[in-house]
Amino acid sequence: MRETVNDAYVGAGLPGGSGDTPGRALCLLDRLHRVGAITTEMWMAGTELRQQIMAEMPPSEGISPAYDASTRASEPSRKADRVGKRHTGFEIQPDGTVKYKKDERRSRANLRELEDALFAACGLHDADHKRVANLKHVDILMRICIESEDMPTLKVLGCELTHWVRIKEGKNKGKMEPYYGEKSKQTPSYGNGHIHVWLGRLALHYRLAK
Repeated sequence: MRETVNDAYVGAGLPGGSGDTPGRALCLLDRLHRVGAITTEMWMAGTELRQQIMAEMPPSEGISPAYDASTRASEPSRKADRVGKRHTGFEIQPDGTVKYKKDERRSRANLRELEDALFAACGLHDADHKRVANLKHVDILMRICIESEDMPTLKVLGCELTHWVRIKEGKNKGKMEPYYGEKSKQTPSYGNGHIHVWLGRLALHYRLAK
């Protein structure tokens, strides 16, 4: 479900009033901050990542007249309102680097910062000192920060992140099932735990926390 709020209230984590317009569509990052599920430093780190992601996305087409030229130029994060689930136009490689679908010449400045941020949140150096990024975690983190049209829930993310186990008894004995499934009360907390780790590492990366 799409949720909107006036920009003046987003940074403060407040709900805003019914007459506050124009509104900006919220992503899961914003919603978690507004209910106190993540710290302000984590929210600021996720917002910084969102702006870096949006800066690398292709220009949008068919922009609503409600978004004038000055708004589009001054606030990159507003792109999240209208891109929804549009493809970002780039792929994250196993080593955490960004590769474009098409051969494009772009400035490397923001791109390097984006690669470093994603690696800081969801990457590590292996035993051979090579950079390795968890691509599933990168994908979910990006969705948390930019998706507003089809905002993922903590339960959905928990199910995606959990490992699978073999059922030991009953009529489904021998079959595989997720350890944290849709019926588990711990699934949302499991998903939020991962988010805390990613955003916490991001906050350290951006020097927003110590």
